[in-house]
Amino acid sequence: MVFLQKISKAIRITITRSLLLGIVSLGFMSALAETSTLEEGKDYIILKTPIPNADKTLIEVISYRCIHCYNHHRFGTLEQLRAKIPNITYNLFHTNWGQGYHKELNALFAYAQLQDSKEGKDASDKTSLTNQLAAAYFQSYFEKRENLEEERKQEQFMKIGLDILKISQAKLDGFLATKEAQDLLKNYQISDEIVKNYGTPAFVVNGKYQIHPNAFDSVDILAVIVEELLKKP
Repeated sequence: MVFLQKISKAIRITITRSLLLGIVSLGFMSALAETSTLEEGKDYIILKTPIPNADKTLIEVISYRCIHCYNHHRFGTLEQLRAKIPNITYNLFHTNWGQGYHKELNALFAYAQLQDSKEGKDASDKTSLTNQLAAAYFQSYFEKRENLEEERKQEQFMKIGLDILKISQAKLDGFLATKEAQDLLKNYQISDEIVKNYGTPAFVVNGKYQIHPNAFDSVDILAVIVEELLKKP
């Protein structure tokens, strides 16, 4: 969890401290790259139930009420990884676990992901619907201090997402009846088991390898781990 703590500080630290952390991270990254050996059970685990059709992907499983997920979003972790590893797809899965309106939220994320894929975008792009949807719910909970689930304000909760997607509830309902939507929602259900391992956020490579949160303390090191796991069958 060291990296999660650094993210909170990184948003307001000085340039000098940033450079110092960069030097330390690069040294550790070089050492890891030289050995290019990751240890199962220490650096990553193999999921018992893999996410299907997830080759060449990095999936971040989040909860909009998770402060660490919010900090990763503000820090731009996926955007920074995209700059280092451009030839894969980056997705956000929102966990069902412990969320009052999880079905409704997953429906919104499924619609966003499908529309993004049609436009050649993914969650690492700030202009993508998926990225904007996550930002809107993070802002509602952490910045505006809205707790719409506990207040049972479902209509207001849904309006946040529908406004981002620029669709009506009726159009969303029609989308949910499609096979594409059902396939995505089945994949999202797997995220519930994933977050039971180490909580949120969870980073999963190729739908199969979950990175241990203590295996990295910078984006550079995370990128090296992702690249190594991408090479595994």
